[in-house]
Amino acid sequence: MKKYYPVLLFPVLLSLIFSCARKAKEPEPAVLARVGDRLITLDEFIRRAEYTIRPTYLRGDQYVHKKMILNSLLAEKMVALEAGTDNPLYQSREFQNYIQGRKEQMMRKYLYNAEGFDKVKLEDAQVRKAYRWAGREYDVAYFSLPNKSEADSVQKLLNDPRNSFEDVYAKIGGTDAVPTRQVVWQREGNDAIIEALYSDTLRVGQVIGPIQTDEKLYTAIKILGWNESIAITDEQIRLRMNDVKERLNRREAEKIYEKYVLKVMKGKTVQFEAKAFYRLADAIKPLYIIPEEEKQKQFNTKLWGEESQNVTPKPITNEFEEIKDWPLLTIAGDVWTVERLRDEMSRHPLVFRKKRVNDNNFNEQFKLAVVDLIRDKYLTEESYKRNYDRLPSIKRYADMWQDHAVALFHEQQVLRSQGCTYNIYKEPAKTLEQYLNPYVDSLQVKYSDQVEIDMKMFEDVKLTRIDMFVIEQNVPYPIAVPSFPVITSDVRLDYGQDMSKNK
Repeated sequence: MKKYYPVLLFPVLLSLIFSCARKAKEPEPAVLARVGDRLITLDEFIRRAEYTIRPTYLRGDQYVHKKMILNSLLAEKMVALEAGTDNPLYQSREFQNYIQGRKEQMMRKYLYNAEGFDKVKLEDAQVRKAYRWAGREYDVAYFSLPNKSEADSVQKLLNDPRNSFEDVYAKIGGTDAVPTRQVVWQREGNDAIIEALYSDTLRVGQVIGPIQTDEKLYTAIKILGWNESIAITDEQIRLRMNDVKERLNRREAEKIYEKYVLKVMKGKTVQFEAKAFYRLADAIKPLYIIPEEEKQKQFNTKLWGEESQNVTPKPITNEFEEIKDWPLLTIAGDVWTVERLRDEMSRHPLVFRKKRVNDNNFNEQFKLAVVDLIRDKYLTEESYKRNYDRLPSIKRYADMWQDHAVALFHEQQVLRSQGCTYNIYKEPAKTLEQYLNPYVDSLQVKYSDQVEIDMKMFEDVKLTRIDMFVIEQNVPYPIAVPSFPVITSDVRLDYGQDMSKNK
């Protein structure tokens, strides 16, 4: 007899970057440059320059560095045009699914903004109350509990005046001193802790909770003391008020959006077929549970930009041929086979709720990751109903990732065809001077009449020298922008036309 495991679909809210447009009807973008039908907006230029690690020869903030950055982004577009669509990467189904997946992730952000962020209406009293306590830096003692049952038991112990906080910690098995930490409004990532500590007057020695701080985690907190920083100058007051409003807006948006997601998913449950589920879980576990050394290697690869050479997630391979037609799950009367899940994962890589997945919790976390994938599929369908896929900014976002990958693929082809033996990431100067700079120079001549630059806008752009590597949390594609293209070190802008003269 078949065994089924029903799981209620519920939302796990995504951590998002909110700077994308919030309206389906969006204003015209500030176009900094164009190559043919490819645009480089001011926003894209800043993000590509600031949200990833630039090569060492481009980390300055002088005018010459700014010109090299623009030349590099223009060169990426020209190389992508030169590569065209008749190449193995562009023609591969895996690559097209990857680009579609990135586009759909951005579409879900627009849905979040429409159904969450845009519906927030903060009360003045709410803002003033949060602002009042936002300058505090708390010193706290704390301990965590793995489930609600234990949290309820601890709550009873804490309510008994005969028990101190330290006594309760010892009774649940704590052997060392109670852990301590500092909580700062600007740096604390857990909204439940922020709401508990920054919503009312607290006193030294006060015990809070246990409060739910994660899906299956409860935390008891004792106030040990605090330091208070007073905003005095107009600038300090403005920055703190902006920080308070931003956090409150995000927190309220998540609450509103959670209700919307529950409405979309109402009545929908997923049932897993046990035999297929456990067979599949055993087969893919090695893809997700990897040694720490390998994890560090993968992180370093992504950090320094080489990840774009393999833009698609590691595929589920021949091990699955035997079970690919097995029914795996049923959702709203729709039967998914193992092959169907593999196809969906090519557009939406699994996102595990827990960052540390091991042999003990893998099956549970795998099941939840599949549930979240299904939830996102329904939200994506809602996004298509609103025609978000037709928005110019969505198309530009997909084109940015597509052009980056195609240009990198073609760049490698050019280097191989010229017999280059250098590693471009380890020996960029030699590779650029001997091979890529001459190639890009020829493209500048070829595409010069298709290149336009708003020089006035370009002159006004201010960049920093701060290295950043921006990632998003809890999304299938966490890297915020493509790695910076190591494609030219040209410092001259002696091609194209100045579009600002026509304004």
